[in-house]
Amino acid sequence: MKLFTSFTTITLLLTITLTIGTLVGCSEREEDNTQQDNNTIKVTRTEELVTGLRDPQEIALDIAGGKMYWTDIILDKIQRANLDGSNVQDIVTGLQGPGKIALDVASGKMYWTDWGTGKIQRANLDGSNVQDIVTGLRDPQEIALDVASDKMYWTDRDTGKIQRANLDGSNVQDIGAVQDFEGVFALDAAGGKMYWLSAHFSDYQVQCANLDGSNVQDLFRLTFYVTSIALDAARGKFYWRKSSGYIHCANLDGSNAQGIVDPIPGAHLSSGESDGFALDVAGHKLYWTNNYAGSIWRAHLDYKK
Repeated sequence: MKLFTSFTTITLLLTITLTIGTLVGCSEREEDNTQQDNNTIKVTRTEELVTGLRDPQEIALDIAGGKMYWTDIILDKIQRANLDGSNVQDIVTGLQGPGKIALDVASGKMYWTDWGTGKIQRANLDGSNVQDIVTGLRDPQEIALDVASDKMYWTDRDTGKIQRANLDGSNVQDIGAVQDFEGVFALDAAGGKMYWLSAHFSDYQVQCANLDGSNVQDLFRLTFYVTSIALDAARGKFYWRKSSGYIHCANLDGSNAQGIVDPIPGAHLSSGESDGFALDVAGHKLYWTNNYAGSIWRAHLDYKK
């Protein structure tokens, strides 16, 4: 097992209020979502798609099937709807702490972590045939799939491990450990890289490694608390969501940082538990949950080059 850099513990689920942060080497304002240069992303329109939810958290997209899926950690269930927000359905209920959700659309499967039971589970996309595929975990959080290689990757916040297994749950491997790791994680399966954040006092280091845990690299630092990350590998973009609810992006080296959206206009300082978002890269759209208001939103993105 390869040992990553050691860092100080932070608490992922703590609701906090942060002031404007700065990306090391690049100035950034929370309200600035129209920074102009030759590689800027501009939001042209936002839509509130679903309202009246209890506590929506993580979200995943089935673009081909026209569906979005999300977890609710208060009602302990997984729900889905059409991409326009219509036809909301409960598809898996009776969970004890659903976390991140990931889809294998080609095989008609969804995977999720459940930190309440220490399991990774999967089911058909309609919620039928729920299976326990990895058990005995301490605090599983993020999960990502490399379908082409028949692998799933997940993080365990309690043990500080990044682990992987076959998609049926067999052949569990420890591929890295980060002392005081909080579990924020993203996968670029095609590029053979995984990305995560580690904390060191008030700084948060963005790092990456090969999928076997080798060749660990420090990319750039953030000076504000981040709850989730995502990648647009084709454009070389790294997205993150702050505990204040704002969603930002930068190049993979940390340059050209810009704010994208304020998910909760006028209430962002009260939204510290908000964290779920997902990219529709081909469709130029960004979806996010707003657990503060019990809603799901979508932004239309314009890529300026």
